[in-house]
Order: sequence, then C-alpha cells, then structure tokens
Amino acid sequence: MLKKIKNFINSIKELNPHTKMVHKFKREGGEHKRYDYDLNENSIVYDIGGYKGEWAGKIFNFYNCNIKIFEPVKEFTQMIGFQFKSNPKVSVYPFGLSNRDKEMTIYLQDDGSSIFKKSPKKELVEFKKASDYINGKIDLLKINIEGGEYEVLENLIENDLIKNIDNIQIQFHDFVSLAKEKREQIQNELSKTHYPDYNYPFVWESWKKYV
Repeated sequence: MLKKIKNFINSIKELNPHTKMVHKFKREGGEHKRYDYDLNENSIVYDIGGYKGEWAGKIFNFYNCNIKIFEPVKEFTQMIGFQFKSNPKVSVYPFGLSNRDKEMTIYLQDDGSSIFKKSPKKELVEFKKASDYINGKIDLLKINIEGGEYEVLENLIENDLIKNIDNIQIQFHDFVSLAKEKREQIQNELSKTHYPDYNYPFVWESWKKYV
C-alpha cells in the first residue's frame, strides 16, 4: 500500500503545470463555480463559443435567464439550434466573434476546434466584430473560443464596453503566440473595472465588476 501511495505522489509530481492546474480547479469545485452567479430570469448572458450548448443549457436551467449564443461551426450551431428551438429566451448566432469582420478556416477538433491549431478536418467560418454585438448591460459573459479570446477582449476594452459587463468568465489558451504577455495585458486592463472572483491560469477564471 505504501508503495502505491508513493507511486501516486510521484505521478502527480511529474504532471505538467497545466495539468496540475486542471486538477486544482476540479479539486476546489471549479465546475460548480462556473455556474455560481447572481442571476435571475431577467439576467442577460452571452455565451461566446457555444460548442454543443451544454454550458448554456445548465445556466438556463439554473436561472431561466436570457442567453445569446455565438458559435461559428455549422454542426455545433445546428445542435444548439435544435436544443433551444422552442425556447424564446435563447438566441443562436451562426458565427463567431473577433476584433473585426472576417472569414477564416477553423480546424475541427470537437471542443478544441480552433483557427490556431491545424487538423485534417476544417471548415470556412464567419466572424463578426465583437463590439458590434456585445453592447448594453450584460450580467455574464462567458468566453471559450480556443485562442480567439484575446482579440475579443482587446476589442471590448478598446471600445470601452468591458465596463458594461458584470461578470466575465474566460478560458485563456496558452498555444497562441505571446499568450502569457497578452493575458497579463488584458488582466491589467480588466483590473481597472473588475476584480478576479476566481483564477485558475489557462483553465478558467472569472472577473467581477466593482460595485
């Protein structure tokens, strides 16, 4: 038994920093934190990177809130649309958000689909400028777009729209060039209007607006 415990401890030590952070996130109830917000049936939630609609579905079940979902991959958009087809409080937009209007190739890898990581299966998708669609008071903005989060957040900060968002839940990704520096710059800007509610670097973090 003692040998098994030592082997387990050694295996943990050998994990890379990101995997260790994922374990920490799960151990400290991180998945629960992703749904624990002060929302109600009048709240407005934006889901940037809807994937298959799982997160949006849970948020809606918890709070009966109004949700706008942005997802550029056709297959995922269709799945989300079918899931919420009879729900007037959920709107689905068949494009992604970025810092400008553009068409780009996205490489399909399920929830890891990205314009930055190449794979054999790909699709041409549409992106719209974030500042044209994220406006007015927003109670919760969730962003998980496999590297595109930097352009979206930079666009919102440049257009002084970040101050309208009460809570910002972000998954930053470290495979983008200068990811650490870009994340730090965005955090410095966010800290002018928000404070970190929880922070698991390059896993999940959430920022809450100062009252």
